[in-house]
Amino acid sequence: ANGTTLSVVVPALARSGAVTVLGSGTSFNLQVVPTLRGVSGDVAAGNTLLAEGTGLTRNDLVITVGGLTVTDYTVRTIFDGSGTNRDQQLLTLVVPAGTLTGQAVVVSTAGGTAANRHGVVLADNGIQAQASDPPDTLAAAVSLGLLRDAHTAVTADIGGPLDVDLYALTLDAHAALRLTVTPSANYSTVRIFDAGGVEQASRYFGPNDGNPLEFTANASGTYYVGISGYGNIGYNPSVGGSGTSSGYTGTYQLNFEAMRGGSNRLSGMTASAASGTAAQAGLPSANTGQTLTLAGVGLLSSDRVVFTTVDTNGSLGEQSVAPTAVDLVAQTLTVRVPDSATTGMVRLERDRSGMVLQVVPTVTDVTMNPGGGFVGNNLTLRGTGFAEAGTTVSFGATQVDDRTPNYGIDVYSSGVGNSQLNMVVPGTSPATPSGPIRVSTAGGTSAAFNQALTGITSTPASGVAADAGVAAAVPGQVITLTGTGLDTSIDVVFQTVDASGNRGEIVVRPNSVSADASQALVTVPVHAVTGSVRLVGDVNGAAVPLQIVPAITDVDVEWVAGDGSYASVLVAGLGFVEGSASEYHFGSLVVFDGGINTGPDVFGRGDAVYGYVPNGYVRVTVPLGDAAFGAISVSTDGGQSASYSVNLASVTSTALRGTAANAGEASANAGQAIT
Repeated sequence: ANGTTLSVVVPALARSGAVTVLGSGTSFNLQVVPTLRGVSGDVAAGNTLLAEGTGLTRNDLVITVGGLTVTDYTVRTIFDGSGTNRDQQLLTLVVPAGTLTGQAVVVSTAGGTAANRHGVVLADNGIQAQASDPPDTLAAAVSLGLLRDAHTAVTADIGGPLDVDLYALTLDAHAALRLTVTPSANYSTVRIFDAGGVEQASRYFGPNDGNPLEFTANASGTYYVGISGYGNIGYNPSVGGSGTSSGYTGTYQLNFEAMRGGSNRLSGMTASAASGTAAQAGLPSANTGQTLTLAGVGLLSSDRVVFTTVDTNGSLGEQSVAPTAVDLVAQTLTVRVPDSATTGMVRLERDRSGMVLQVVPTVTDVTMNPGGGFVGNNLTLRGTGFAEAGTTVSFGATQVDDRTPNYGIDVYSSGVGNSQLNMVVPGTSPATPSGPIRVSTAGGTSAAFNQALTGITSTPASGVAADAGVAAAVPGQVITLTGTGLDTSIDVVFQTVDASGNRGEIVVRPNSVSADASQALVTVPVHAVTGSVRLVGDVNGAAVPLQIVPAITDVDVEWVAGDGSYASVLVAGLGFVEGSASEYHFGSLVVFDGGINTGPDVFGRGDAVYGYVPNGYVRVTVPLGDAAFGAISVSTDGGQSASYSVNLASVTSTALRGTAANAGEASANAGQAIT
């Protein structure tokens, strides 16, 4: 509040070096210490390992495996956390040739060092029964020595209301200390102090309480553990007999377990994604909901497994899951991958590091809004394993990357994990393929959404197609699509044209689908134009041609020039195309539409059956002469309409006034009605 301090989150890409504030002429060095949360893969020459950590700065990173220096590696930053949210970097490395001394993977930078050791067997230092009452002060505490990847226990007695027993032990930096009180009828309080007697952590233990007090040492050195009756929680560890009297006294067994940072009990993970392709072949992978097997040492029937998760805001977290089965003889457990799991560390709940699991996404459904276009409109994918700010969607060779939680692809939950994403289809039509559609994350790439369009069966209800060997239809006609995996929710993309000759696309749904999912009946949109028909998410990325044959439903002569040289004719129908070398046939006369801004003019109309038809009218200026009188038809690149014609059989009329020049032919006066 007085403007003398501020806090700032160290970004994922920070490296050790100077830190300053804009506008300040001074700077101070900060060491960015790396972490190594998990490693997967068999440590053998030439094998690929996958590790997860932070602070893995490429400019000064040194990696060793079994004491050998690694030269072949890549680092990728997946998530940049906000302080409460974790960072995540994935390190891929190849084990070098040479004689390995152990299995440890160690990373070092200018900021520090981190390690990961699998299958660590804890040394058992046994139970140390205290011959006399342990001291009440730090200075006289019972020394347990260095506790490194080991466990031990002490037994003694809380002999009175103010009795406190203190134990001293040495821990490595980043070591995880885990304390439990063996089930008893007593109530007790356990406190952890640093070398100066400042409390670092505490916990109350009730009868038969198996939950631990856990603490991670920030620095190497001596730490103290005190146990007292549960009511004596505020004693001074430097002064004997201090605190508040507690009525709960008696014998206890205090259990100590300390593991170095990076040490864990897991020795292997057996998992292979049932669907899709893992980013790193041969390393553990799974789809969410799938079961995997973990092997380890010292596994307990009470062990739980912690998975790395990601929420719909792109924030990493963890979820603890109970195994479906534990085999204490084989020292294995099986566990279901939770719905919100993402690529990252998998560990035992009582460990602080573990292995890395690649979570491979799946795509189970593809949906667009009918009536809209394809490119530039919203697409919804359903599946599993999506990751906000860490997902790429591919349309054939066209890719859309989501690299920030607030823009682009939006991942959300429909009740089960990260199971849906929304996005806008990029590019231009038809340059952006409608398929195959795949989703990729740091864990791998999904199998392509499995639907396919293989053909169209249709002949025009009227008129003649330009190419007899290609499917053709009149707008509004029902056609048959053939393919695989078809259902009533498929999105069929037709090419369209508006009154100005602008090309576009529209997505429609089928009227019905056959029981074997091989055929779908679809109504051709009223403003469809000759071109390709596509299926959104087509596994083959196929486009099947369809010819749109125009049709004439009515002809109206709007007016005739005073000298009879030409007439304005309004033709109603379907499938008219502005420009595009369309031809309008009046008898043997052809009126050619050579461009959008010249010649016949196409525009929209309302229709009692089809609703609004954007290209349902064309106004044609027709030169009048003997050649113009006859059947009327329209030709586009899709074919020629059926002829619109009427049969004039006779004219019956006799002039009411005057005498006709030829008594054998019909005659009339101007303004007279004739038959």
